[in-house]
Amino acid sequence: MEDYVFSGEGGFIQQFQSIIKMKHNGSIDQFISFPSVLDGESCIDIEHSWIYEYTLSACKQGYEVYLYTTVYTASKPFVNGPYYSSAKHVTSMHVMEDLMIIVDVDENPWSFDREGGVIIYAMNHDPFEPEIFDELEFIDTNDLIAANDWPGGPCFIANAHFTFVNSTSSYRLVITELTSGFFVVDFKWVKGRKSV
Repeated sequence: MEDYVFSGEGGFIQQFQSIIKMKHNGSIDQFISFPSVLDGESCIDIEHSWIYEYTLSACKQGYEVYLYTTVYTASKPFVNGPYYSSAKHVTSMHVMEDLMIIVDVDENPWSFDREGGVIIYAMNHDPFEPEIFDELEFIDTNDLIAANDWPGGPCFIANAHFTFVNSTSSYRLVITELTSGFFVVDFKWVKGRKSV
């Protein structure tokens, strides 16, 4: 088992190149094999969209990450992908409404080999475009060192979490940095826009 995520009906287990859909009582509901993964591609993370009832899997081959969506129906699940991502590794993913973030950090961020970044995607609902996700923003060390009171040097991102703030009607991204604490980034986004 690579990763697990809860859902309203139970949960989903991400395996090497497959997903097991579980029920609340612990029994297996469906087994889904990924027919289009590349040789040696390892699926490492899974996230569940509560609104659209699909799962998003991040699968890695070398230094490339591909995304797969799986839509569940009563009779048969449908796997769509691969969709190319600009990430080199995935530490975590978060899906909220039509937005998704991927935390692109090395497996061992304490080695300080690469600063990492946070990629913000939006679902593309245009049936005539081949990509299902539009990359809106890539937040990396160049963006974060411009913050007030930053002591200097590069920022090494460890992880990030994503939420919506009702009082300001904005999205909030909390980015954990290894050397000096964390950053809080608020932004607004409207469905259909290709930027934040």
